[in-house]
Parts: sequence; C-alpha cells; structure tokens
Amino acid sequence: MHDVGEGILGKDTPYIDKSVDRDLEEYLAFRRCYEVLDPVVFDRLHRAFLLQFAQKNPGTFPEDARRIMAEIVKKFPMETFAFDAIERWDYVLYALEQYHERGNEKILVQVLRNQVKHLNILANELPGFGDEIWTWELASWANVFLKAHEGKWIEQKGVA
Repeated sequence: MHDVGEGILGKDTPYIDKSVDRDLEEYLAFRRCYEVLDPVVFDRLHRAFLLQFAQKNPGTFPEDARRIMAEIVKKFPMETFAFDAIERWDYVLYALEQYHERGNEKILVQVLRNQVKHLNILANELPGFGDEIWTWELASWANVFLKAHEGKWIEQKGVA
C-alpha cells in the first residue's frame, strides 16, 4: 500500500532523494486516485497509507491527514515502529541479495550507510527487533563492512 503513490506518479524515489515535498506529492497522488471510492473504503486505505508518515506527521500535509497520523501514533505506536523497521529491513535485504548474488558492494554500502543508524534505534524501540532481526552481531558486521568501504560511492541528491 505504501508505494501506491510512487506507482501512480510513475517514479520510484531513491532513499537519498526522499523529502517532505516528495512525500506530499505521493500522498496527494494517492488521495486523488482513491478518494473517489466509498468513504468507508477510502478511510481504511487512507489510514493504511498514512501509517508510513505517521511518526513524521509532516506539517505540509492536509489537516485531516495530520489528525489521522496523530491518532495512529497515539493508538498504535508499535505499529509505526514495525512499519519503519520492515521498510528499512527490506532495503537491507535487497542490498544483501545484490551483494551476495552479484557481488554488488556499492548498493550494500549505500543502503547500510543510510539505514544502520535507524535500524540501531529501532532495535531498541521495537520489542524483539534487536533480538531476532537487527541483532548486535549483524549491526557489528554492518559497521565493519562500512568501515572497510569508508568514503566509497558517496550518494548525491538528484543523481540516480
């Protein structure tokens, strides 16, 4: 559900280029597409879509969306952490697959550079995540891998 906006716009946004403006653009595309549905159906989809932005609750979003995001964070804080963890872990899994199957160090370096800090925080915030997924051993390995590739393949905004 969370990538629907990118699909409607016909473009995937690289992690380094994600911004509040792009989030709003994706959200408005989602809303234009699905707001025509029955209000009960739209409300469910709307809430599911907004889960990805709930922790940030960007001030540029419409007031009704901001109220929903505040409600999500208040009533379902662990779900917001779980969404964030799953999305970030998925980035890492893809990069690990590319590294393992194709020897692509660049994507793994770039993904880890952007995700390790967040995953470390989530390992403390989301019960079980640090015990089962982003373990101390994996986090340590990621840091060693990044240290070995320090200064390589530095990403730049707007450059794919």
